[in-house]
Amino acid sequence: MYVQEIEFDVDKGECLSEGGFNEVKGVPVAQLRMAAEQEFGGYHGDLFDPDNKEIRIGWKFRAQAKYEDPEYGEEFTLETWVVLHNTQPKMEFSYYVIQDHELAAIEKVDELLGTIRDNPTSEEVEVADVITLEDSVTTLIREAEEVDTQVTEEAEE
Repeated sequence: MYVQEIEFDVDKGECLSEGGFNEVKGVPVAQLRMAAEQEFGGYHGDLFDPDNKEIRIGWKFRAQAKYEDPEYGEEFTLETWVVLHNTQPKMEFSYYVIQDHELAAIEKVDELLGTIRDNPTSEEVEVADVITLEDSVTTLIREAEEVDTQVTEEAEE
């Protein structure tokens, strides 16, 4: 049997982490449940198979927790799901292919940042203080999309 842990910030409605699959051999289900309750807080309910709502596949536990970074928040309700699997689930990957125009935008940002970092002029320092990296990337992406649109329109003519 394999166990998976998934953590949520209930107050914000966000998934915080989805753990891998840990094999547990020879551990009775009742003992798993008791150990999970000791580790993750009070029992809050059962988890059911999404394809058959009558089949229990795990449990929910709740506890109060604190973020390490106070900028993200203070105390919150942590809900941990413990999901049981008969066998290790198979994972399937579908990779995103970085397009040429996206790569060009990244290279342009790297070039601009490298120039500013290595030998900034007083004007570049003033610009760097005002413009964020996010703003720069957004502008470069827009420019790349405009070029793509122009190329597409010219090809259609």
